[in-house]
Amino acid sequence: MNRLLLLPFLFLLPSILYPIEEGKCQLFLLGKQYEAVNYIIEDGKVFLAFDISPLTPLLKEIKLKILKKNNEIFYSLSQLGEFKALSCKWDKENKQAIIAVRLTKENITWERTPSSLVFQITSPLPLSFETGILSSPERAFIDIMGAHLYPAKIEEEIGDNLKMRVAQHSVAPDVVRFILDLPSSPPKVEFSPSPANVMKISLTSPLKGRGSGLENIDLQKIDGGAIASLKLTQISEYKTLLLKNPPRLAIDISPAYLTPALTAPQAISPISQVRWSQFSYDPPTVRVVFDLEKETRVDIKSEPALIKVRFGAPLETDFDNLLNLKIVIDPGHGGTEPGAISSNGWKEKDINLDIAKRVKKLLPSVILTREDDINVSLQDRVAFAYQVNADIFISIHNNSMPQGKVGSGTETYYYREDSLLLAQCIHEALISKLGLPDGGVRRRGFYVIKNSPCPSVLVEGAYLSNPNEEALLTKEDFREKIAEAIVEGLKKYCGGKR
Repeated sequence: MNRLLLLPFLFLLPSILYPIEEGKCQLFLLGKQYEAVNYIIEDGKVFLAFDISPLTPLLKEIKLKILKKNNEIFYSLSQLGEFKALSCKWDKENKQAIIAVRLTKENITWERTPSSLVFQITSPLPLSFETGILSSPERAFIDIMGAHLYPAKIEEEIGDNLKMRVAQHSVAPDVVRFILDLPSSPPKVEFSPSPANVMKISLTSPLKGRGSGLENIDLQKIDGGAIASLKLTQISEYKTLLLKNPPRLAIDISPAYLTPALTAPQAISPISQVRWSQFSYDPPTVRVVFDLEKETRVDIKSEPALIKVRFGAPLETDFDNLLNLKIVIDPGHGGTEPGAISSNGWKEKDINLDIAKRVKKLLPSVILTREDDINVSLQDRVAFAYQVNADIFISIHNNSMPQGKVGSGTETYYYREDSLLLAQCIHEALISKLGLPDGGVRRRGFYVIKNSPCPSVLVEGAYLSNPNEEALLTKEDFREKIAEAIVEGLKKYCGGKR
């Protein structure tokens, strides 16, 4: 056939292959549904007549392909789909057009701060979204209208029992659902307002403002051990428990709360693992546990808003060092200050003095702040320790609770960082020998242990206000056990001291 004769047919071919089609369709534009929208299909390309103003922040000065018909402007769906920020689809069978924001993993970020953990979803255009908390199990969600996710599913472990999941929840209407699985003790969840270019989920502790926030735990390797640094938002009291089977150190900080900024450090020898929990809500108490590979010497130093724990060489027992130390034993109360008085009339001052004298029999080199039932002020007890140039100071007491309460167990108190190891050694021996509930090693600013010139502890052997423990304290063999435990604790302390 003559080529000239073919030319008219070639010009007609596009109209034969792609006949012009007109009609009405359903349009989903950034999550909003529009019915009976006019469309034209020309040369296989879809043009829509709609208000394009919601997309203008993306278009700027770009000139779009348009068709004009019957005073309406039709925009090219395929050209809009060339924008990386948009997802544009045409459903021929259902006569549906979908124009949505294209979201990827890069649009989703999170940041840990001392006060919160913030998840942020950034969109190139303002989008409407719905938020809420789902239960069983608890999880926070954001349903983002008018968005398509690429890939259609994203999952990521954030750490600290938090998991992020993002998926294409539905198409036409087009919804991306962001879900954050929450831990068993969920934090306070806050959402940013809708609509917006930036959608946020903020997690803050429900206890924020009630004490100090634990915001970081750092582990550093040193010769012969490791140093753990616990960073707080402010100063808090804390107590320690050095435990066996398996060996571990627990630190209870109160009042305190966990901050979302907290992340798990990489374990280093002799620490096999670091764990933490919101141990109590009333009072708010954070417990940090260091699981240890073996029994290890532990020293703690605290600075404003910082607790430093040194894990050193294993403890060894050696009695030799003890004989060369000046050890002051301080029987609490005395004279006109009886201390606690039991329901049967037993006075704490007498029991304290008896225990102190038993310590002296076991370890004759110790010095007592009083050997009779006399008044000795707190200031004079400390002055005595300075006068004899004491190396160790131990104040002996027995506990009580207000009327109507009982109380139970053994407690050991320290204040300065140089006294923690001494407190741990003595407390461990007391718990082992007496068999009473473990009240822990606690940090408290009692005058005599706060102001003494040397490592100092205050022992509360048992509760006089508890009838069962009162009965024990009246027995000589039990008071002897307290004295023996103090000496055993001193032996261990001196053996581990360098």
